[in-house]
Amino acid sequence: MLQYSEVVKTIVVNPIALLDDELNFKLEILKNGNGEFYARLFRLETYQVKPSFTQDILADEAQYVLDLHTVPKLGDTAALSAEECLNSALQALQTKFG
Repeated sequence: MLQYSEVVKTIVVNPIALLDDELNFKLEILKNGNGEFYARLFRLETYQVKPSFTQDILADEAQYVLDLHTVPKLGDTAALSAEECLNSALQALQTKFG
């Protein structure tokens, strides 16, 4: 039988200011088949795309991408509740960015 995880909560974190930019993150809290919760972090990235149908227009597209590098061990820790998992993930981001 296929194993799966269910997304039980999604939150968008307020922008984190940097010296000359800002970071935008989204957190997903998932529940696996064992009833454990874990988090995935996504970072908002902007891409400049040149559509094939119009040669004169460049379009900026924003997309959340899975971020495995900002907080590398984020998905390694299982929690017993969605709130515990969310609080742990937010604390990890707070520790990283102060």
